[in-house]
Formats: sequence, C-alpha cells, structure tokens
Amino acid sequence: MSPSIASPTGEKLAKANFEVNTDMQQVLKVFTNNLNREFFAKVRAELKAEGVDL
Repeated sequence: MSPSIASPTGEKLAKANFEVNTDMQQVLKVFTNNLNREFFAKVRAELKAEGVDL
C-alpha cells in the first residue's frame, strides 16, 4: 500500500521526489550541454580533417 500524500510520510516522499527531479533536471542540462559541445567539436575536427573549415 502506498502512503497517502496527506500523511507525513507521503508529504516527505513527495518533497524528496520533487527535489530528486529538480536535481536530475540540472544534471541532465549539464550532461546535454557537455555532450553537444563534445559532439560538435568532434564533427568540426572530422570536417577539418576532410578539408572543410567552419
């Protein structure tokens, strides 16, 4: 049986879930930004090796 949000345990769980979701969003933003930067750097390097300069 899952705790009701109205119970102290349910309120604590809801707060913890919200905090984890917020933290995960921040982590994913950093990860995505780094991945984009690394991806585009690699693509530019590959293109430069093929003679295309951006």
